[in-house]
Amino acid sequence: MALDLGYAYRLKEFTSDLVRPSNQGVFDATHVVSAELRYQLSPAAAVTVGFQGASQWSSNAESRDFFNTNSSVGLQCRF
Repeated sequence: MALDLGYAYRLKEFTSDLVRPSNQGVFDATHVVSAELRYQLSPAAAVTVGFQGASQWSSNAESRDFFNTNSSVGLQCRF
């Protein structure tokens, strides 16, 4: 059995050469956490269960709140 944990911080700053673009000067800061549990059934097969959650920590744009949750189940087979 194995457990993989992850964390990512993403900072996006929007820039453009266009005249008066709508996103000029906008920034978004997002935190992402992930976890995956893997169980080895045999040398050739494994089952995984995963979770990923993301949330926007801060932004200077209006109505940019962002929350996202993903889950997964998988089977890996090697022939």
